[in-house]
Amino acid sequence: MEEKNNIIEKYKKALERLFEIEGISPKSKYIETDSPFRKVHYFEEGNGEPLIIVHGGGGNNSHWYNLIKPLSEKFKLFVVDRPGCGLTDAFNYRGVDMIQHPVDFIKSFMAEMQIDKASFLSNSMGGYFTIRFALEYPEKINRIVLAGAPAGLDNITPFFMRLLGVRILNSFIMTVLSKPSLDGTKNAIKQIITPNVDKLPKELFECCYLGGLLPGIDLSWRTLLERVFTLRGNGFNKNLDITEEVKNVQNPTLFLWGDKDIFALPSVGKTTANEMRNATIRIIQNSGHQPWWDAPQKCSDLIIDFLDNSEN
Repeated sequence: MEEKNNIIEKYKKALERLFEIEGISPKSKYIETDSPFRKVHYFEEGNGEPLIIVHGGGGNNSHWYNLIKPLSEKFKLFVVDRPGCGLTDAFNYRGVDMIQHPVDFIKSFMAEMQIDKASFLSNSMGGYFTIRFALEYPEKINRIVLAGAPAGLDNITPFFMRLLGVRILNSFIMTVLSKPSLDGTKNAIKQIITPNVDKLPKELFECCYLGGLLPGIDLSWRTLLERVFTLRGNGFNKNLDITEEVKNVQNPTLFLWGDKDIFALPSVGKTTANEMRNATIRIIQNSGHQPWWDAPQKCSDLIIDFLDNSEN
């Protein structure tokens, strides 16, 4: 128990240092739900119309560190840790309905927060969550920004990540072949998220590293990978593919797509945006799967303009 609390405190201190370099101190809050998600952690900051921000697969809500300040000047931010991530309770994804789960999670969060309608900013698996929710409850969403290729959208999964979707093998890889380390975290970020790691603060790497050591994160991450990745086809579970369904999203949508996103080419985003009812896309040059890490000013300007301009 002492070791568990130690890691949590180290992570919280790392968050404080990361936010300090941005000149922010978002309020760390929890809600207790009656759903299987139990205790959910989120950061709250700003005033205005609600903007719910949902991070990607193996990440946590610290990943939005450099967008919190500019966005909070226009909107009231709710920056959530998804189930099994960050300071939200651990979650075992084995046997979970990954089509209904995202809908239930967002619905329960909004209900607990008494938010009737909000805009969304999401990345990767968070994009998958948001799209699933938008398909079922379009009336609860104002506008959507999908930053980085959403999971399930004609993705090409790197082979090493497909291996992590294989039960037992993933445990061996993560605990024996690839033990967590600060250098290993930085290298993984370079391989998966951004080609520009040297421009990122060391405090961010510390948050990502310590975030991966939080109690229950290992099981949560491995079981999620088992549900979404496969060795077959393009590496993504075809039952969760949203390439066709996304065309039915009714809400105004903006894609921010890094030209070096390893999970899907910009051409996928362009085709998808053209086939949707009300979508636009902006390609962010020299950026990867989380383009706001590479071009924070450009991304924040585009997000604010899109969400704040009813003429878009």
